[in-house]
Amino acid sequence: MSDFATRLRETREARGLTQPQLAKLIGKGQSLIGNLEAGSRESSTYIPEIAHALGVDAYWLKTGVRTIVAGDPKIDEVVELMRQTAAEGRAVVLDKAREVAREYPRQNGAQKKG
Repeated sequence: MSDFATRLRETREARGLTQPQLAKLIGKGQSLIGNLEAGSRESSTYIPEIAHALGVDAYWLKTGVRTIVAGDPKIDEVVELMRQTAAEGRAVVLDKAREVAREYPRQNGAQKKG
């Protein structure tokens, strides 16, 4: 099984979706998802649609490389939480993050100590 296939399956399962449900979200047949997860197809022109339906970055889904801020698990966690939050909640979180950034600005690359 390819890494892409593993990422696809694990992400789909983490979202609580079946193969038929994911296929329906992108307007394709279940066999496409099944073939991708089985590794019999290494790639697809539908990766952007699949990634969007799963709420993940298409480049990450295809390659395993995170494009936002590689190497910072705290930022990755915030991004993942934002993806799981409804639009109204994302607005609240964004407002709070802006407030915190104003209150605790970085100074010369180091965090301000309170």
